[in-house]
Amino acid sequence: MFALRGDGNPFGLNINLGGNFPQKFDEHFRVYSMSFCDKGHLEDGDKILLPPSALEVLARLHIEYPMLFKVTNEGVNRYSHCGVLEFSATEGSCYMPYWMMQNLFINEGDIINVQNISLPKATFVKIRPQSKEFLDISNPRAVLEASLRKFSCMTVGDTICLKYNNKNFLLDVREVKPSSAACIIETDCEVDFELPADYIHETSQDSEANVPSDSSLPYGGFPTVKADENTPNTLQKTRAFSGNGLRLKKNGSQQSTDASALRAARLQKFESFHGTGKSISNTNVKEDTMNGMKKEGIDVETSKKPASFQGQGRRLR
Repeated sequence: MFALRGDGNPFGLNINLGGNFPQKFDEHFRVYSMSFCDKGHLEDGDKILLPPSALEVLARLHIEYPMLFKVTNEGVNRYSHCGVLEFSATEGSCYMPYWMMQNLFINEGDIINVQNISLPKATFVKIRPQSKEFLDISNPRAVLEASLRKFSCMTVGDTICLKYNNKNFLLDVREVKPSSAACIIETDCEVDFELPADYIHETSQDSEANVPSDSSLPYGGFPTVKADENTPNTLQKTRAFSGNGLRLKKNGSQQSTDASALRAARLQKFESFHGTGKSISNTNVKEDTMNGMKKEGIDVETSKKPASFQGQGRRLR
């Protein structure tokens, strides 16, 4: 019977069958978007492309499947999680979707750190669309479930990109259970939605209706003019009409109203002639006409009255 040592080796032998094998995959690569390898259709999802040498190292490790990785931008200490699709990248390079590069704040050709990791199965995920246009989809939940099949894991703080009907929809990962990062492959996961980031909860009319009314204001909400505000300077600033006004009754006048004055002013505008009535020879035309009628024996007062009819009347038969 052999007693086991603390390291689990009963014989105390150190057997090396081919060198020092790493116990964990931890490598640095230059990262490029999928368009650099002519595989733009792989922008959907969160799977990356690694070189063949990475597969040789991973095959010697006791790792769990599916293979999941933690990608880190060590310059700003920003990280995310993803899966691997192929080991066909050029040596020293890594290709990933462009939206993941935006989450990590990296540009084409930057260096990232890639480590293998084991994540628990996700049981709950809460997602918030950045635009309310996502709600215009006839069945957004079905579209989301179909799109998430291309993803391997969810990380709190990431903004994933879903393509539907030739449009890109950005969704923020708000909550993940049982941990801040979890695997969503072959798991029964509950998905919940938050209201879009640009969603307006209430309209302007509703907000105005909910404003409490001031009890000190009269009916209608318009304040009255105070006596101390009725000063000459204030009236001069707020005077809306600067024309001449007529009151209903003048002080010291026998007329009850100014209606007669207004009527007289209007009639003056339509008078055809305002002269003295003298001809070119400086004689009064009116007086000469009256004198001529008197000499002919015409009654001036009678001539002023209009004559109705003075002809002879005849019958038809």
